[in-house]
Amino acid sequence: MEGAAHAAALAGLDAATVHEAYGGRGALPSEIKPVDPSFRICGPAFTVDCPPADNLWIHRAVYTARPGDVLVVHTRGEREAGYWGEILSEAALAQRLGGLVIDGGVRDVERLVAIGFPVFAANVCIRG
Repeated sequence: MEGAAHAAALAGLDAATVHEAYGGRGALPSEIKPVDPSFRICGPAFTVDCPPADNLWIHRAVYTARPGDVLVVHTRGEREAGYWGEILSEAALAQRLGGLVIDGGVRDVERLVAIGFPVFAANVCIRG
């Protein structure tokens, strides 16, 4: 089954059910949480490997990923930077991406919630 079709088939299920049905694989670290408790994500992963405290590759990914793709960003352990904020959320929404999962920080949290683009992050950090 192709990525988008697979995601559509799973969209109505909760993450714990999918995790258990998949043999206990694929769980994210518990520190990664939705910026807003109402946010949900389901879609093919578009992986991004960022140099520490540098979000240029995320900007490129927003315009390279396909509609519905979920950006899954690895920050190489650097959590004390706000890699994502209002501007990237607006751009990702315009590109019709499915969401963001990042093991680093995000900023502009109130704006992210208002925009409604689903963001899951390890922490909030205003530092650019």
